[in-house]
Amino acid sequence: MLKSGIMVFAVMMISTAVFAQKYDTTWTSLKNYTVPEWYQDAKLGIYHHWGLYSVPGYGTEWYGRRMYDKNGDGPGVSFYSYHVSKYGSPSTFGNKDFVPMLKAENFNADDYIDIVIKAGAKYFAHMTSHHEAFLMYGTNITRWNCVNMGPKKDIGRMLMTAARKRGLKFGVSNHLAENCWFYQLNFHNNFDAVDTSLRDLYNDRNTSIDIYNTAPSDWWLKRWLALSEEMIDVFQPDYVYYDNGWAMHAKFEPYRRILGAYQYNKGIEWGRGTFGAPGEVLIYKSGGHNTNQFITGGAVHDIEGGAPDDIQTMTFQTDLPIGENSWGYLTNETYKTSAYLIDYLLDVVSKNGNLMLDIPPKPDGTLPDQVKTILSDLGGWLRINGEGVYATRVANVFGAGRLRFTRNKANTVIYVFDYDWPGNGAQLSVSNYGSSNLDKTKISKITLLGGGSVTWSQNASALTLTMPATKPTACTLAYGFKIYLDAQTTTLSAPTNLEAIGATNAIVLTWVDNSTKETGYTIERKSGSNGVYAKIATVGADVTTYSDTMSAATAYIYRVRAYNASGNSDYSNEAVAVGLDSSTVSVSAIPVENRKLSNSIRSITTMSGNKTIRFLSGCDAPVTFILYSLEGRILAHMTMNARRGMNSLTLDKLRAEAPSLCILEIR
Repeated sequence: MLKSGIMVFAVMMISTAVFAQKYDTTWTSLKNYTVPEWYQDAKLGIYHHWGLYSVPGYGTEWYGRRMYDKNGDGPGVSFYSYHVSKYGSPSTFGNKDFVPMLKAENFNADDYIDIVIKAGAKYFAHMTSHHEAFLMYGTNITRWNCVNMGPKKDIGRMLMTAARKRGLKFGVSNHLAENCWFYQLNFHNNFDAVDTSLRDLYNDRNTSIDIYNTAPSDWWLKRWLALSEEMIDVFQPDYVYYDNGWAMHAKFEPYRRILGAYQYNKGIEWGRGTFGAPGEVLIYKSGGHNTNQFITGGAVHDIEGGAPDDIQTMTFQTDLPIGENSWGYLTNETYKTSAYLIDYLLDVVSKNGNLMLDIPPKPDGTLPDQVKTILSDLGGWLRINGEGVYATRVANVFGAGRLRFTRNKANTVIYVFDYDWPGNGAQLSVSNYGSSNLDKTKISKITLLGGGSVTWSQNASALTLTMPATKPTACTLAYGFKIYLDAQTTTLSAPTNLEAIGATNAIVLTWVDNSTKETGYTIERKSGSNGVYAKIATVGADVTTYSDTMSAATAYIYRVRAYNASGNSDYSNEAVAVGLDSSTVSVSAIPVENRKLSNSIRSITTMSGNKTIRFLSGCDAPVTFILYSLEGRILAHMTMNARRGMNSLTLDKLRAEAPSLCILEIR
């Protein structure tokens, strides 16, 4: 009977898989789509422009087209004259000749993704090819790829592995469709494209210079479709972004439907969703000549370098370069400021959008120092203010003047962001939340993110916030205010996102306040996983940080809960801090990007002079170890199969020359 039951169950499972509804290649089918919640929550993604144009680093990422234009294609910039003076005639030194110069010799995928995560991005997309048709991943469809020549390493797969190892959503950005006309000027002026052996890079001969009415050949379309489907198969992307080339000629129309159905059905096959909600994000351009690229509501539309005037019903994307002049690397680029990007992000999020920020790697595979500084500033701001950005939804209005509004999903908190500091002791008038729009009895308290309580008053026309006498030092660039609603609620919610940051003698705890009626917070600590929690401090209701000290060779685990006269909330997550002397290695079970214990790794219990650690695992599963310097540079990483219960690892197995003090992430 038991065997029979198992066989019936197996047949039922197979039948369900075979007959699960799938997408066909009609717009009627493809309009059945729901934006995944992870994407609605993410708000900030990062991608990059990295290719042959990164080598000259001049003008724009369209260098590979404009270098062939004798008439100086490009406002105010003579690409042709520059190219001839630096590299020689395009007849003898064409775009193909930049390939050996794209070496990526200093590229480290783990370091690269670490920068992305610390910038606050929740997903990353790798540009698999720009218009020039040099593929930035390994493929057998074309010889022009980064494994076969140039870097001679699989940039795409390396980034995918590094991103998914850190729990980051990963996607691809496909800009290959424009290749069908990108090298027209090369043919028009009879430069190196006359060599027919270069057809697989430069395409078929095409002397027209009209990019909007150039029909791709059947040979080219077949290869483009094969590459586009291969990108989906290879990377199993959570996200695919198509630049506007696939809408520039009517011959592309059926292929847009084919690729949409292909990606969505793969999402179903990979277990990410079902028909109507495939768990995949497909991005298409909208506006101008990009109109009607995809069925409305069937995917996420992108507004390049802009945002709508008001709240959108469906989540949209804005993509924006961090540079002022190019999407790719320039040797003399001017970059947007951190403050500008934060303001831009707030505007996009307040209207139900996500910001996809473009960054420009150098030919050696590293980012310019100024870009890294800007990204660090962005991440630092989000660590304080991110609760008003991530996983939020639009408020009743997007904003007013220099103010932008969001709310949490439960609709129990409204966030108000001011692009500028109103002034020490100044009053900020929020006209949208006067008593005629927001009942005063619904407001429990108002705090400044990264600061304390804010005094407030309200009349029919406005909610008025009075700033502290001095600006909190934790607040920079833009300023967030948290309005707690539903004052009648007496249940206390547990604090979340508890972090323990620092090392010996300098531990700083931070957490997110989720209650409206607490008297304060109790902070508890124990030594190691076998210790007993004891209260070490209480702080007021307006405080969400606490500083502690610890001795060398000590491991502390912390937890926090809210309290009032009626009782206590549940405890927050646990956070671990470790301080060791110079003869050993500092060990942390806290992922660097969020400083929280994972669900499977419950605690670290002992560290010894021979650099051996023991940790408790909640399941039988692979565990990844990543060793960092205190500056955040990845020194080494490895994966081992942990068993449920106590496990141990000798750090020598990481094969790294560890400094006397470093951080080990276990996930």
